[in-house]
Amino acid sequence: MVAANLKLNNLTIMLDFNRSQVRSLQIPNPAERFAAFCCDTIETNGHDLEALKAALAKPAGTVKVVVAQTTKGHGCPRSPTTFSSGIANRRNRRSWSGC
Repeated sequence: MVAANLKLNNLTIMLDFNRSQVRSLQIPNPAERFAAFCCDTIETNGHDLEALKAALAKPAGTVKVVVAQTTKGHGCPRSPTTFSSGIANRRNRRSWSGC
């Protein structure tokens, strides 16, 4: 990455890693991949706002990459048009795309 070679410590990349990148390039371990390009990588719980704030506040000597580990459908309310029994049944379902 050119940005890492230029030590752009004011650049932050935030990756929502919900393991359902069906239509795009699937990266098994993105933190290791970005670290290989000399980026400062931070893995955190993408559902925890305080953890995200802390990760974004950490200083970096080069490009900072925050890998937010998330679960697809987490926290979305139950839709009245579905017959599922709630939020837990929506998590990690590829056929369900959002709130």
